[in-house]
Amino acid sequence: MLIKLLVTVSILLSSLSATGCACKRISVISPQGGVSPVSGRILPPEPDPAVNKATIAGVDSNNDGLRDDVERWLDATYGVDKKKLSGVRKYARERQKDIAEIELITQDTRLTYSKNSLKAIDCFLETHKDESWETQQGILEIISQTTFNTLRRIKIKHESDKKFSGLLTGLSKTEEAVKCAEE
Repeated sequence: MLIKLLVTVSILLSSLSATGCACKRISVISPQGGVSPVSGRILPPEPDPAVNKATIAGVDSNNDGLRDDVERWLDATYGVDKKKLSGVRKYARERQKDIAEIELITQDTRLTYSKNSLKAIDCFLETHKDESWETQQGILEIISQTTFNTLRRIKIKHESDKKFSGLLTGLSKTEEAVKCAEE
């Protein structure tokens, strides 16, 4: 089972590097943090890689629900468009919750987690509605950045996915009608 998971991850990551992404990448963000020249947001400093990979949750120095390395990567990749940045931040945050809060995902809470995830993907899709190829690549890149960058996170993601196995859910019309608010 683990071999199958690793092969899937390898295929996903190799497809990302082979096909690239139409995303705008700007890598002029200071490692010390501060105001991003891309989005104008206040960014945390680049975390020490060893410390960041030491735990599932990683380093989130500003407590915004995103690991600092992911937050900085999202800003560099999507920061030129504030609406897209907002959508991808929400999606990435939910992807991280699936692994960082695995002990909180129970039979009683998995419906809430699932609905929050559906709302985040709807927000992501809303902010990328005219770019189907970019959207697909963006989703894969966010998943690889948030959950497939260490073997331990891959294993936890697999365990998290098991917790949602067999759950069929969707959003009500009212829930679908809620617009994606910018952060």
